Amino acid sequence: MTNLIPHTQIPPQSHSSLSTFETCPRQYEARYILKTLPYQETVATAWGNAAHDALEKFVKASGRYEFPDLRHPENGRSLRDYQWAGEMMLERAARRGGYVLAERSIAVDHNKDTTNYWDKQAWIRGKVDVTILYPALGEAEVFDYKSSAKKKADAAQLKLYSASAITDYSEVQTVKSGFIWLNFKNDGPVDRPAVYSRAELPQLWGVFEGKYAALQNAYATGVFPPKPSGLCKNYCGVEACEFMGRGLLRPWYSLRYKLCCWPCP
Repeated sequence: MTNLIPHTQIPPQSHSSLSTFETCPRQYEARYILKTLPYQETVATAWGNAAHDALEKFVKASGRYEFPDLRHPENGRSLRDYQWAGEMMLERAARRGGYVLAERSIAVDHNKDTTNYWDKQAWIRGKVDVTILYPALGEAEVFDYKSSAKKKADAAQLKLYSASAITDYSEVQTVKSGFIWLNFKNDGPVDRPAVYSRAELPQLWGVFEGKYAALQNAYATGVFPPKPSGLCKNYCGVEACEFMGRGLLRPWYSLRYKLCCWPCP
């Protein structure tokens, strides 16, 4: 049995880093350990960052912030088209006696207790776009803005945000979480919320304990095997990987990796 290395030798993780590891351990190694796959901002990510920044300032200013007249370089969409989302968050909180927190930093240690975001011994950390607390109701709502096309909700991300709200605020007994699709103001912009209770907190953190155990094993063995998929062909920049730019399995690959503990694609 592999001897797992101490938590102190593994840096704090995020939803993004754990998702990268699940997608492909080799890509995780290149991005977070070897640092050979630096972050590269695309038009889409730059636009998303600008939208998040404007909405954060709008909410923190209680609506007294003017969105910049910035337009998407490809489709011409105006950043001001997203102001409705900030207004909706403020109105939603006011209607039920709540208050809004924008870009709330979250971090928990290995005991699942709240810790400082910059704590090097933290287990998981991240930032939540919008948190609305309703102290009198014992409730909270957490939302994440999406400036992309609609797609299936990332259940793990919503579970992390929900678990953090329950952990951070003792008065919160129930959390509703969902995504806000900024480009779909008139076509179901808010997903039907996922609802979690304080009684479910151990199960919520359990999701990430399972993800972390696999990561911890990889750190202990030093083995971060590739996990080829359709993403290899156009969406991976790990040049040291034999599957980059191909995305197809060699005949011997399936046989070779049936012998290991990693699930074959």
